[in-house]
Amino acid sequence: GCSRVCEITTSFRNEGMDSVHSPEFTLLEAYATDANINDMMELVEGMVQRAISAFKEHFLLNTESSLSPQAFDKMFEKINFQDVYTRYVDSKGFDNASFTRLCAQYPDHFTSGLPRFTWIMKAIEKFIAPRLANPTFVTNLPSGLSPFVRCDPDQPTITRRAFFFAGHSFIADLYEDENDSELIEIAMLEQAKINEREPNQEYLNLLAFGIPPTAGIGMG
Repeated sequence: GCSRVCEITTSFRNEGMDSVHSPEFTLLEAYATDANINDMMELVEGMVQRAISAFKEHFLLNTESSLSPQAFDKMFEKINFQDVYTRYVDSKGFDNASFTRLCAQYPDHFTSGLPRFTWIMKAIEKFIAPRLANPTFVTNLPSGLSPFVRCDPDQPTITRRAFFFAGHSFIADLYEDENDSELIEIAMLEQAKINEREPNQEYLNLLAFGIPPTAGIGMG
């Protein structure tokens, strides 16, 4: 098989539409075996810098963010999720009581019963993304956002995953895939139970052959 693959395609998701979400969009996906999250950040940084350089003459300056092509010339900033969450969302930091505090402080936006993925993404979109003008990687995202992203072996509450932001917008998702076949099988069975569907047995059977370390990006 190929050790590196990518695709650029038109995608459709049957979800809500607003100023930053469209049901139809163009998606870039790339995967590489024997790669990690640092390789993906390096890939995205180089790719974005080359694209900005090639189209610099057509770059439209956002006067509200003061974002210019020169902001992409230097190394992109990397901020730990815990640090950026504490700075822009909750001074007490991200912990097991974070959701309860958000519901109490912002009842119009956060209500009890929201899935973990939903409320964390809402917090990122509402409080963090608007504060990140220059190109920035937010690293070490919390676990529980995706069952198939690899957790840090030394800190299982965080994942080997990062979000890339620029111009106050979410741009790309970068991650290492979980390659422990037993953990993947557990995650798939749990997901099938939640969705009230049968698990993909063919894929579960393929796990017996093993999965190499793999990292990827999704941009769009």
